Amino acid sequence: MQASTLQALTATYRLPEQPSWRALQRHLALTSRADVLFLITPDASGASICRHALEQVLLPSKRTLCHLEPDVPNDPATLAGCLTAIPTQPSLGVLWVQLPADVPHESLPDAQAAWDRAFTALNPHRNPILQSLPAPLILAGPAWMFQSFRSHAPDWFSIRSGVFDLAGDIARSAPAREPFATRLSGPVSPPPEPDLPSPQFQFDLAPLESAAIQQALAALNPPALQLIQTLSWLDPAEPMPLWLLATHPPLPQDTEPTHALDELVKARLLQRSTDQQWLLLSSTIAKAVIHTFQNAPQRQTSLFQALEMLEKSDLGDPTNVVNWPRWNAVQAHALRLAHHAAQAQQWQPTVHWRNQVARLLNARAHYSAAEAVYREALALAQQHLPPEHDAAVAVLNNLALLLKSTNRLAEAEPMYRRALAITEKSCGPEHPNVASRLNNLAGLLYATNRLAEAEPMYRRALAINEQSYGPEHPNVATGLNNLAELLLDTNRLAEAEPMCRRALSITEKSYGPEHPTVAIRLNNLAGLLRASNRLAEAEPMFRRALAIDEKSYGPEHPEVATDLNNLAGLLWATNRLAEAEPMYRRALAIDEKSYGPEHPNVARELMNLATVLHQLGRSGEALPLIQRAVGIFHRSGEQQGYVHPHIAKAQGWLKTIQQAVG
Repeated sequence: MQASTLQALTATYRLPEQPSWRALQRHLALTSRADVLFLITPDASGASICRHALEQVLLPSKRTLCHLEPDVPNDPATLAGCLTAIPTQPSLGVLWVQLPADVPHESLPDAQAAWDRAFTALNPHRNPILQSLPAPLILAGPAWMFQSFRSHAPDWFSIRSGVFDLAGDIARSAPAREPFATRLSGPVSPPPEPDLPSPQFQFDLAPLESAAIQQALAALNPPALQLIQTLSWLDPAEPMPLWLLATHPPLPQDTEPTHALDELVKARLLQRSTDQQWLLLSSTIAKAVIHTFQNAPQRQTSLFQALEMLEKSDLGDPTNVVNWPRWNAVQAHALRLAHHAAQAQQWQPTVHWRNQVARLLNARAHYSAAEAVYREALALAQQHLPPEHDAAVAVLNNLALLLKSTNRLAEAEPMYRRALAITEKSCGPEHPNVASRLNNLAGLLYATNRLAEAEPMYRRALAINEQSYGPEHPNVATGLNNLAELLLDTNRLAEAEPMCRRALSITEKSYGPEHPTVAIRLNNLAGLLRASNRLAEAEPMFRRALAIDEKSYGPEHPEVATDLNNLAGLLWATNRLAEAEPMYRRALAIDEKSYGPEHPNVARELMNLATVLHQLGRSGEALPLIQRAVGIFHRSGEQQGYVHPHIAKAQGWLKTIQQAVG
């Protein structure tokens, strides 16, 4: 790389400002031991910048960087081979393994499969390689490569000293700039931010060998033996939170789980994190436990105990942001237990835990991952559970929710109707579950401009919930909120306003003033106030909703895009166009990243941004945006079989802007 190019790219990436880069430098300054570090880079240029920067960091101490680029697609054993054959160099400061970052989209499946095989082949070589390494090993590559490393080389991942998400830092540090790969044929989204466990472990580089594991297992007392069998069902690539053991079923001899845990740690069968709050069972030991006891009578019992432990762990609703820290800690373990439950033909927990994890992923706007888990759960439910089973109906309803969110309304509608019919038949017409199904179906009808069909469903759902829960329940607030939105859109503001205010009051009392559901209620009441020209009263509500959602979800969540769009609309209405423009642009960037380029929310933001640009005298810049918005609204309506409610407004602005351009 030429010096001028390197200098320009370094300025673009602003490496010294990124927290992950500073953390990596601190780590290398504090230790020279053979740690395993993974640096998630945005692309090949970013990796090259980091490598050159590290060479400069090492230069004053007269240490060197050894640069390797294994040709894995042609030979999966290359990675293990090149690491095994590293020559000993007293001056070596860092061993840098460059993993391919700029893989063409059409080649990605083959590349992923090749690297999965390479990391699988690397996993057994952990001990000899780490014992011979004279310096830290840095694997530099994209986020999907990190996920492959974590899944297929779990022993290496479990002893790593750090994961540094430079790609995520770069994406987050400059939301208003073009994506960092715009030098390619078009803008590309930054790689997904992986979920990185926070606990740190101090690992012995010479773990127990197979014979020693068997000897240690044979020496365990019954409580410790039962505990390790339970833990072996969880995901060995992920740390386990210590609080999970608080719900473990009773152990033999009335032994406390902490006493059995101490014995396992003393026997070197289990690791504790440095803060004593996390546990890790290596994949080698987990496999040894499974192999040793696979035919033992207590093996099936230990699976049921692991499922019971998870069930009683008080995780809460995965869609509630307050519960995300606990869910993030057990997400991988829940999926692993669902996998084992399927092998044992325990279909209810199989479907239930997949459904719960998918709900978490969907709430965090990881739509593709959530959909894959939902569809797997639905297929298993349809094959092995009766259609009226609670778990089967729940996953059917939740998949429909995701499809609606991602604008696949035609596919979602029959699922909603089927879930409603099953629930009415199995629970009766006045059950609260029926109210939930009615709200969901009415929401789809509302989104497809069938307001006359949606309104009686909203009213029936509200009546059921008030009868079931009383007037102050959060579900009643949801019903009030939904009906008030429809009334607002049909210009019945006087009827809608008390419903909005009552919904906000109930929600604040139920969840507290900083909950994201409060932000939804604030947005709706502020929207009504704006529609009735009470802008001064509406603005602080819009701003409060935005602050709540940014704090709850982070700056890149679709709920934040909705808040930005709403606040920018008020700024537009009060002629503060210069302040509105960057908010619309940020909302557009978030929704394009979350939903893709053809979602109606994207068209909404394109239309709003085009309107602002036109009124700022930049009609030429606005024209392609409004043309694109009209196209999205039109295609969406055609695909889903309805006329989008915003298309007439968009076509009106298109005509106005075309006339201005001439």
